[in-house]
Parts: sequence; C-alpha cells; structure tokens
Amino acid sequence: MARTTQSFTLTSPDFTDGGPLRQSSAFTRFGCQGDNIAPTLNWQGVPAGTVSFALAMNDYDAPLAGGFKHWIVYNIP
Repeated sequence: MARTTQSFTLTSPDFTDGGPLRQSSAFTRFGCQGDNIAPTLNWQGVPAGTVSFALAMNDYDAPLAGGFKHWIVYNIP
C-alpha cells in the first residue's frame, strides 16, 4: 500500500520564521520587559488521528552550549 504525505504547517501572526518574538511575549525578568503573553499558533494540515501536539522552543543564539530552552509544552489539544 502506498503512503501519502500531507503538508503540515505551524504558523503565527506574532513572528516570522527565524524572526524574534514580539516584545509582548517576553518574560518580565532577567532584563526583559514584556507582558509574558504566549504567541498565537495556527496548526494546518493536522494528520488524521492526531491527539495532541508538543512544542519545544530553543534559542540557539544563546551563549550556552546547545542554546537555551525557552519552552517545552506538551499535550496541546
């Protein structure tokens, strides 16, 4: 049986691919001045049978080995 693939995309009106988050999404500690508001995420082309999502946001430009992990969120409906 041949398998077909489907295009799955995650987009946001709050930032562009490779670009920074809006200032409103910044945490209000460690020198940041933001409102700690999560960005809007739009999921398209969700594979059939998907129960939940997981999202990891890593900052590879941070001055730490392997970058800095900002978010690890799971069980997103």
